[in-house]
Amino acid sequence: MERVITETKEATPQAQPVTMDVTLNAAVISHRGCVRDNNEDNFLFEGDLMPDDDVNDGACIRATVTKDYHLLAVCDGMGGLQGGERASSIAIHSMNVLNQYFPTASVERAINSYASEASRKIFEDSIQLGEEGREGTTLAILYISDGIAHVANIGDSRVYLLRMGKLFQLSFDDSPVFRMMKKGELNREQMRKHPQANKIEAFLGMPEQKKPNPYGHHFRIPLCAGDRFLLCSDGLSDLLMHDEIQRRLTESPDPMAAASQLIWRAMEMGGKDNTTCIIADVTGAKLQKPTSASLGILPQEK
Repeated sequence: MERVITETKEATPQAQPVTMDVTLNAAVISHRGCVRDNNEDNFLFEGDLMPDDDVNDGACIRATVTKDYHLLAVCDGMGGLQGGERASSIAIHSMNVLNQYFPTASVERAINSYASEASRKIFEDSIQLGEEGREGTTLAILYISDGIAHVANIGDSRVYLLRMGKLFQLSFDDSPVFRMMKKGELNREQMRKHPQANKIEAFLGMPEQKKPNPYGHHFRIPLCAGDRFLLCSDGLSDLLMHDEIQRRLTESPDPMAAASQLIWRAMEMGGKDNTTCIIADVTGAKLQKPTSASLGILPQEK
């Protein structure tokens, strides 16, 4: 990275009544990679994002935040010319509206409303660029409130959970090869090498008549003390195998060190795409300890 933005901050609980304080010790790195000149990724990191003028330089931020709700997200833009950058920027800047609804409203309803509005804005922007329907972005969200982790995604940016040393993918790729993998027809290595490996069937910015129903995937689980979350664009997940991601997340206790290892490993393997990852470690006095039963409720692979 030519220039890196580094920040450490502390946030205190909000003045409103707190149901369950949770502390996130977290870090985010966004890198444009070794091949591309621009960065079409963006993120929301406890209110921080990459300004449009700085997005190609990347970002590196760490934070320790204690409050009753947390919002993290990664977007991976796609489109001709500057379309991908514009799409991910629109999606991330539009996400601040979620803070108007959380934590009182239905999380799933609020995210659905946000996604539909952001998608409309991106599609309208593509018309202005003369790229109608060819400007879009993936979306991966982690929202934590009242001891519950809410995960939502559209496209193939991912949310993982490391619990008791085991890695689980909580998000669901909108792709034919991922569905085949979940059915047991492909393993993860075969999925990565499949001719349709890079095909996605849903993204923010789709024409209204082409949106699938449901538009996006939602998953929720109770938090456990010591949970480690990873949100990433496919610049990471396309290059690193599941087992390697699990190993590197397990070996590096510090979120920034773990994020750096994952990013630089992707660069060592060619860095063919923009790569963004957020790692967030969860602690809280009221959180339950992980047990074997807490693993059973997580998505299992065949």
